[in-house]
Amino acid sequence: LRGYAGDEVTPGQGDTPNQVTTNRNVAIGERSMYNAWTLADKNVFIGYRAAFSAAGGGQETNTYNENVGIGNEVGYDIESGVGNVMVGHNAGHSLTTGDKNVLLGWKAGSQLTTESNKLYIANSDTTTPLIEGDFSTSNVIINNVGGNNTTSSTLLVKTDTGTSSSK
Repeated sequence: LRGYAGDEVTPGQGDTPNQVTTNRNVAIGERSMYNAWTLADKNVFIGYRAAFSAAGGGQETNTYNENVGIGNEVGYDIESGVGNVMVGHNAGHSLTTGDKNVLLGWKAGSQLTTESNKLYIANSDTTTPLIEGDFSTSNVIINNVGGNNTTSSTLLVKTDTGTSSSK
């Protein structure tokens, strides 16, 4: 293991060579956090070119903090953003500035760019994932086939006081 800036763990080939003032990051995998020049703090990225930060062409100020990404090219274009969790090959690939997203699955949320507070569970780069949510509105959509979320269905939700259903 070798460290570059403050408290870094970077055991991959060619990873994080450009870091100047990043702190407390873990980058595992070839070119993981490769263009993280400054201000990237408390992140964990595991995978080939995870958080590569190619959107700005490198040598830029990256202000992404407290993110977790596991998978090849996960969070590839990230420049800023806080509290994102991206798991799966290409999950959150085009995300540049979004905050507090949870993207789970192969290419889940790979088309998102600046969105925040999203939940995507998918196994493709679809815009209608199997499970889609918005943490800011507490809305969850399950199996939104064709993008029509007005289809009548019943969802049972267990609460502290029993079970309730909603349409």
